[in-house]
Amino acid sequence: LTGGLDKTLRIYDLQSAADQAPPLVSLDANAKISKVSWLNDNTNIAVCGTDDGHIRKWDTRSGEFVTELKALDVALTDMEVLPDIGRLICSGGKSIKLYDSETLDLIHSVDAANAVEAVSLHPNGKRFICGGADLWVHEYEISETSTEIACHKGHHGPIFCIAYHPDGKTYASGSEDGTIRLWTA
Repeated sequence: LTGGLDKTLRIYDLQSAADQAPPLVSLDANAKISKVSWLNDNTNIAVCGTDDGHIRKWDTRSGEFVTELKALDVALTDMEVLPDIGRLICSGGKSIKLYDSETLDLIHSVDAANAVEAVSLHPNGKRFICGGADLWVHEYEISETSTEIACHKGHHGPIFCIAYHPDGKTYASGSEDGTIRLWTA
């Protein structure tokens, strides 16, 4: 499953013997694709986040468009689906939004102090981490007040990728400075 600047979501057969095998499915996303993911392991539903702030879903078996949501008023910079808890988290500008991954109903929204380039939801769904141009990794608890519970400095460039380990005890952040840092959750 791939997507990119050409606005096309593609699915390839990784078992194909041909090095240059054509995609099994090509779908027009109508905007530059920032992130792609499968909705869960038991469906053929693909989800993508785009630079026009939309989240779009397709049924890859039929190639039919399922639904879309205008999630952000700015370009979507990151998106993650946690199928085990039915959640989708995304970021763009200073906004971080948490949705039900099936219905795309908004569950929670946070406005960060600085632009966010990367976001990841804890496996239990009760907190998230984010990072961006301010060079800090921020950890928030999901609550009415969305309290920042930790902040880590260590990168010397913007943070563009961040992810929890599946056990939720640690997370990693990657920066434009070429470093990957591991943190205790």
